[in-house]
Order: sequence, then structure tokens, then C-alpha cells
Amino acid sequence: MFKVEATEQVSLSGLTISNGSTTGLGGGIYNNGNLTISACTLSNNSAIYGDGGGIYNEFSATLTVSNSTVSVNTAANDGGGIYNYGKLTTTGSVVEKNRAFYGGGIWNGGSATISSSTVSSNLAYGGDSTGYGGGIYAAGNVSLIGSTVTGNNSDGLGAGIYDQGWVTISSKSVVCNNFELAGPYSTYHEDNLVIGYYGHVKISGGSKC
Repeated sequence: MFKVEATEQVSLSGLTISNGSTTGLGGGIYNNGNLTISACTLSNNSAIYGDGGGIYNEFSATLTVSNSTVSVNTAANDGGGIYNYGKLTTTGSVVEKNRAFYGGGIWNGGSATISSSTVSSNLAYGGDSTGYGGGIYAAGNVSLIGSTVTGNNSDGLGAGIYDQGWVTISSKSVVCNNFELAGPYSTYHEDNLVIGYYGHVKISGGSKC
């Protein structure tokens, strides 16, 4: 596991970070500083009892992910691929096949800009219909710019996005073909965006099925 301290500014390029494991936060990377990840792959990492299977981005930390893949990571709690509590920017990246209780792909409690990226085939699973936000769990501000959220699943609400904050879908972004597992016979129904009690959404030049 990589750890970036609060005073550090770090750039990682062209690396594969895999098979990391922690009982706490950030199976692959724990970031408390200013971290840029470019052309990297983070896969098969796990936060066994915590958050951020692939990456954990701490409060007040800055994380930039470009042209990278975050896949097949798991968290027992939140943020299978990425847990963001600070500032997150993804560009030209793929977040796929990750799993967590809340936010199978991404859990965001800070500010997240997801640009020209794909969030797909992630799973929020808590058992007994309690997993929320298969693709994204938005507890803070999420802006989708020219991005796609598709093919994600949850056993609870918001297979695509569960919005408990502010979500903006713009610039030809698409949130579609996300399915919630419901009922005792494992039947699916489409569930792209659920707006929670504190949630707000703005769609401008984007679309939701």
C-alpha cells in the first residue's frame, strides 16, 4: 500500500498497484496530500474492514486520476474503487468492477469532478437491500462531464447513482442501464438515479434513462 502524507506532493505514472490489503483505509493507496495518478492501474486491492478499496482520499487532500483504470477493488464499508473525502478529479479514466457497501465504484463526501470517464459494472451490496450507490454514492458535490455511468448494480437504492448531496450531469454524460437487485427471486429493475432526502440534481446537456 502506498501512503502519501499531508505535506507531500506525489506523482505516480505508468504503475500497476495490485493485491494491496489493509484492515483500515485505502487498500491500494492512502492519500493525505496532493497526489496525481497518470496511466496507472489499481486492481485487486482491498480495505478489509474499512473504506477505499483502491484509493482513500482524505479530508482536505487532493487526488487527480488521469488515463487510469481502477478495477476489481473491494471495501467492506464505502468506496470500493475510490473513497473521496477531499477533492477528486478523474479524466479519461475507468472505474469498473469494484465492490463496497455504499459506493461500489466511488463514494464521494467531498468534491468530485468526473470528466471523460466511465463508471461501470460496480456493485453496492450490503445484504437485505442495504447497499446504496452501485456506481457512485454522492454525499458531497459530484459533477459528471462527458462521462458514462452504466452497468452498475446494487441490492438497495441507486444502482447508478445515489444522490445525498449535489449531482450535476452535463456535457453529454449518460446515466443509463444500471439495475437494482430486488425481491426474493433475484429479479432486476432499472434504477439509474435515486435522489435522497438531502439530494439535489441538475441535468444540463446530459441524460438519465
